[in-house]
Amino acid sequence: MSKSIGQGYQHCLSLLQLSFRTNHNRIITCGLAIGLVYLSRWAGSLLATSLEGSSTPTFNIGFLCVGLTLLWRDRHALNSLKSYEEEQFTGELLILGGAGAFAVCQSSFEMQTLTWMLILLSMVWSTWGFAFFHRFWLPTVFVMISQYPDYAIIKDHVLTLNLLGSSMAWISSLVFQVFGQPATAQDALLSLSVPLDPAKSVLIDSGCNGLSMALKVAAAGLIGGLLLQLSYWTTIRLMAIGVVLALLFNVVRIVLLAIAVVYWGKDWFNFWHGPWGGQIFSGILFTVYYYSVQGWITSPAPQKSEPQKTEPQKTEG
Repeated sequence: MSKSIGQGYQHCLSLLQLSFRTNHNRIITCGLAIGLVYLSRWAGSLLATSLEGSSTPTFNIGFLCVGLTLLWRDRHALNSLKSYEEEQFTGELLILGGAGAFAVCQSSFEMQTLTWMLILLSMVWSTWGFAFFHRFWLPTVFVMISQYPDYAIIKDHVLTLNLLGSSMAWISSLVFQVFGQPATAQDALLSLSVPLDPAKSVLIDSGCNGLSMALKVAAAGLIGGLLLQLSYWTTIRLMAIGVVLALLFNVVRIVLLAIAVVYWGKDWFNFWHGPWGGQIFSGILFTVYYYSVQGWITSPAPQKSEPQKTEPQKTEG
């Protein structure tokens, strides 16, 4: 054991000496040091989000594992990639500029995240050149997505119009009407009364319109399809079924929340609207999703049947 520790120490010492041998290595080491600082904040943010009941950290780690797995499968191709002098110089400038911006943006975790993503891309660019992104564009996308601790924030910033929330309110009102319950929808507001009564209404905000869960289930289908090396069309079908099931389950959840507001009281509404209720619905959704796509995941690919060769009959004459 002591021999293994000694070998590990010598290996780390040689890597440390190599990191300061050239100017390029020194700049890359600077970028990696910033990565270690960001890693501590990134892991802390994922842990805090997990304790709040969110499933987003699972997909962050999943995207990272898929990206690194795809890169590892074709790692030998890195030996043939080399950056040009202009690419190395430009990448090094971006790393140094990103390092300065990272130090300045201490108060904004989002800005530090974007700065670290710039530094990471610049380190790759200055080492292997632009050819790396052409060859490994899919692993690059997955690794970049995994670095942002809460991509639901991006979704909320980009999709400012809550069109899906209005659609969910309208569909939920139709569900109530089918069962004989008076209900009306106005934009993203669902009310169990006609005319609309604010005391018997729920507002379907951007966080409750089902888009976030649909993206997560679609991401699960994408990750599963890539890890299991399924065909592209099968992976797309997995993602599409996940989106449909997520939206259907969100309608059920909205109906339950509306019933809780009117008939069960505020405590039950807070339970089903809070982390525990969300995790219960997520668990049921992913269970139904798994059994819905299990046949495509476990069944072998169909094999083409070869035509049987028939020998010509001999005739005597």
